[in-house]
Amino acid sequence: MQPYLITLDKQHEILLNILCKVDEFCKKNNLRYSLAGGTLLGAVRHQGFIPWDDDVDIMMPRKDYDFFKKYFNGFCENLHSFNSVKTDLFECHFLWQKVEDLRTLMTEVGIPFPCYGINIDIFPIDGLPSNRRLQKFFIFAVGYLKSLFYLSWQQNNSGYNLKSKIKYLCAKVIGRKVITAVIEKVTTMYSFSESSFVGALTGRYGMKEIHSKNVFEEYKNLDFENKKFMCISAYGIYLKQHYGDYMKLPAENERETHSSTAFWK
Repeated sequence: MQPYLITLDKQHEILLNILCKVDEFCKKNNLRYSLAGGTLLGAVRHQGFIPWDDDVDIMMPRKDYDFFKKYFNGFCENLHSFNSVKTDLFECHFLWQKVEDLRTLMTEVGIPFPCYGINIDIFPIDGLPSNRRLQKFFIFAVGYLKSLFYLSWQQNNSGYNLKSKIKYLCAKVIGRKVITAVIEKVTTMYSFSESSFVGALTGRYGMKEIHSKNVFEEYKNLDFENKKFMCISAYGIYLKQHYGDYMKLPAENERETHSSTAFWK
């Protein structure tokens, strides 16, 4: 049978099913998690998916994240947790965990063909130094390592300046496995439980990812697509720092998606 296209509404249905199973596993094992990023914004502003969004993000304190990463697989048929996918044609690594629906395939901008299923992203929350200057240096260092990581799986670096080409060559020489190991070492340098400031260091928002640990200490259930999921109680602080006036709808030309296309296998 040839794969056939999955509509955005059906993607939302599949994403919600994955999220429900993740929620079930977390509650069974007393793991802390929270909806994150645009998914948390959707819960607060829309009580569900942002209408044009095509993914789900959650976040977990590192201890809970590591437990999930180690034990989730086998919990639910058709779902698989991973942070690396390898096919005969392409290898794609991630700096966070994903849970995919094995019955589906997905393409995303930057990845030339389907290599994994419709999935949700799970980001670890790690500790940070208390000093603001050190925090800035820390975020810069992690950001630089992330850029090396992404360069390491690009097929070429044509059309860039000499500085960029040298950086690309460094990434290729060092290799993805070493870069990944260094990122893991750096991001876990400060313990979540012993730090006053924490954040999703592999997230996309840089300094905006840094919050007082108090933001991640209390949790409550919020409505999302007629179901309830765990969210940080201080979601207002988190969303304001990430999005500013988060209850205001963005202009149509500013509404981001991941430009993904999904298929049934």
